[in-house]
Amino acid sequence: MKINSVNFSNPVQNIYKKTHMIEEKHTSNFQNKDSIEISDIGKSLSQMSMNGESVNFERVNDIKSKIEMGTYHVDSRELAKKIISGLNNEKSQL
Repeated sequence: MKINSVNFSNPVQNIYKKTHMIEEKHTSNFQNKDSIEISDIGKSLSQMSMNGESVNFERVNDIKSKIEMGTYHVDSRELAKKIISGLNNEKSQL
């Protein structure tokens, strides 16, 4: 009696092979590209430095230390006046 080999395909192996082939296709078509996005504030700071305007680091460090010590105080009335003045200047430039 002769028994020929029977080729039963394993369904789990077939699914794995199909999935593996699909993954290889996707990864071969995919190219990693680095990108960078600069915020509006970063752009304005960059523009400021290009225009020759500088930052008063002594003043900045003074304010930082006052904030850390809890002694920095903002006069709310003076701040409000400057905000309104700035808004009025913007309107007049339009």
